[in-house]
Amino acid sequence: MEKLLKAYLERMAFESGARILAIDESRALYAGDAEGLAALAAAAPTSVGVVPLVGSLYPRALNDFANRIDAAAANADVGHIVIPVDSPGGTVAGTPEAAAAVARAAAIKPVTAHVGGLGASAAYWIASQAKTIHASPSAELGSIGVMGIHTDLSKMMSDAGITHTVLRSTPFKGEGNPLEPLSEGGRDHWLGQVADAHDQFVRAVAAGRGVSMAKVNADFGQGRTMTGPRAVDAGMADRITSLADTISGARRKMTAPRRSAALL
Repeated sequence: MEKLLKAYLERMAFESGARILAIDESRALYAGDAEGLAALAAAAPTSVGVVPLVGSLYPRALNDFANRIDAAAANADVGHIVIPVDSPGGTVAGTPEAAAAVARAAAIKPVTAHVGGLGASAAYWIASQAKTIHASPSAELGSIGVMGIHTDLSKMMSDAGITHTVLRSTPFKGEGNPLEPLSEGGRDHWLGQVADAHDQFVRAVAAGRGVSMAKVNADFGQGRTMTGPRAVDAGMADRITSLADTISGARRKMTAPRRSAALL
């Protein structure tokens, strides 16, 4: 029941288009992190804006996240934005836009991403645009790279006596469908798209972390994740700490806290 409730709240927060996730709802969402929950509750009457990035990331969820970040950046009552991250990543579609929203916000006010569990692939792409990245000791960060997978079911279908006829109005329509082998031209096209997305990913991480693309390619895991301490050593993150300390630290650094700001 607890897992179902958590999944429901995540879906509600990221797919309903709602701007605010109430503190009582966040209590269930962060039930396994007592310190983090306490910090979230304590942050509510301050000007720390908390914008979670959790679960699998698809275009609608990414668009909603970007809107929340933009709202927090434009909110004069929010002096510091904290992004709790726990996500395996998701689609390329929507990720550059969500990352750009974090970069825009970081150009206006302090933005800290905190990876409490997993900050991989698209989630790390987005988190890398924060001014600072904090991580829990057991967190995993990275998985920098892009994958495209083609499944060819044509032989299995043929062995089962099933034949498909594919009719096209244009030469490449439906290229990469699972009912026929991927052509050499189709493979080259897909590889080009993967390479383009990888280049965007590495450029964004390099800009966000203030390092060269060569360093990202060589030292940031080469597609693997790293634990929090190793990520700090590699330059992928800045500090090992809890979500509670991240939020408390953000609140202490604000020189003139204003009226309360909700969990955004």
